[in-house]
Amino acid sequence: MWRFQVGGYQVCDKWLKDRRERTLSNAEIQTYRRIAFALAETIRLMGAIDEARGKL
Repeated sequence: MWRFQVGGYQVCDKWLKDRRERTLSNAEIQTYRRIAFALAETIRLMGAIDEARGKL
């Protein structure tokens, strides 16, 4: 998940780097958790799609 890229950027890394040098609020932490969950689901679905395509 950490290495997952969109538009050439590592999503998690970029999001955190954009907020460097400050303390994250509870809302920002919750947003980051949602991003991480969405990425994990995206990776899972991509794998399922690739597997289904291989069976065609």
